[in-house]
Amino acid sequence: MLRARSLIRVVLALPLVLTATSSVAAQGIAPLVLEGEALPDGSTVAGVRAVNVDYFGGALVLVSTRAPGGTGRGVALLGGGFVYMQTGGPVQSPVGATIAELDSVSTNLFGGVCWNTRLAGTAAGLDDDEAVYLDSDPWMREGPTSDTPMIDPLPAGSRWLSFADVRMASADGLFMVRGSHIDPSLPGTSQTFLAHGYPTGVPFLLGNVDRIVAAGQEAPGLGVPLADIRLAPAAASVSPNTRMTMWSARLRAAAAADACVYRYNTANGEHLLVAREGEPSTLGGLPWGPLEELALDVASSGRWTLRATVVDGSGAQVPVIMNQVAVLARGGDPAPGLAPAVYAGFGRGPALVDDLGNLVWYARLEGPAGTREVIYANQRPVVQTGVTRIGGRLVEAIGAGADMMSLGPTNGVLAFEATLEGGVSGAFLLDLDG
Repeated sequence: MLRARSLIRVVLALPLVLTATSSVAAQGIAPLVLEGEALPDGSTVAGVRAVNVDYFGGALVLVSTRAPGGTGRGVALLGGGFVYMQTGGPVQSPVGATIAELDSVSTNLFGGVCWNTRLAGTAAGLDDDEAVYLDSDPWMREGPTSDTPMIDPLPAGSRWLSFADVRMASADGLFMVRGSHIDPSLPGTSQTFLAHGYPTGVPFLLGNVDRIVAAGQEAPGLGVPLADIRLAPAAASVSPNTRMTMWSARLRAAAAADACVYRYNTANGEHLLVAREGEPSTLGGLPWGPLEELALDVASSGRWTLRATVVDGSGAQVPVIMNQVAVLARGGDPAPGLAPAVYAGFGRGPALVDDLGNLVWYARLEGPAGTREVIYANQRPVVQTGVTRIGGRLVEAIGAGADMMSLGPTNGVLAFEATLEGGVSGAFLLDLDG
């Protein structure tokens, strides 16, 4: 049974207990949490919502929960055998408030956990119930932006409205947050935004917040306004050492050219256009398709990946995974190591890239043997449905969502969600280096 634990500053170093798996990969796979596992409050784990691997190979798992008797649902954050937080639990500040919903979580080198939440029991109700925390400390709160220390304060009357996603740069503690706000100087009643929060150099103490880009501003180098900053979990990424941030947006432009992807350089403040719908891609000049259901990842070196679509000569949209130098995978191509099966899709998450040069992605294959799901690591299948066994049980399905896989920045450790024989889902840890 998992133990309850107050939210404190710890390094989440989880030992790798390796178990047998199939010949698909020589590495062992260790279960982190399984559906049905009991929590201290009497609830049970109902499913996996997100996984996160830290600098040391430890993992956090965000799970949905089922109340005793099967009535009611909640969310809990688990790691290292502990429950770090759970819906219904109190927060240190504001006093008297409790967690109503947990969304995204990430970690830094010091063991800090950054998370965003919707609260219950706040003084102003729906007007101040969203927040971004580092451990127990609220870093940003819904309300006047003047309450937040900022590099460039926003105009009088500006307010934070919501925080959709937060990602921490694991090496130095900077966080990237996306959400919506009111800025009276920009068009519209509210605008989506992307911001960075900078640490002070003192662990767990936030310095200034810097709004990097917002809807209503001009798209860098394009001469057209940004309609929306994309807020989906995989639609932006920050590198472990914060040198680079990848972000995507919708433009106020013709429908055939209204989506774009940028790489932002923290050192010089420059935005580099990586892709725009309808313009030539690096795949033989084929134009980019709609950049709506895309996914991004970026490493400390600035090496990035983009899962999107290109339009072939027949006008069909072809799913691809690309980076700045190569096409990693393309729909319809033979699947490495598993031909004659071919790539049929790449899920909803990003292709993951780390500082060791590893590239990991989810793929759905079609072939004579039917449909199968695979996790590829460096063009090598390491987990397969119907082939890989974990604890003696076959893997029946692999999580294809935006946060269902996480790759440690420097340790070659991969966490992923999968469903085993009998329909039991769980989160698992795989050491790519064996």
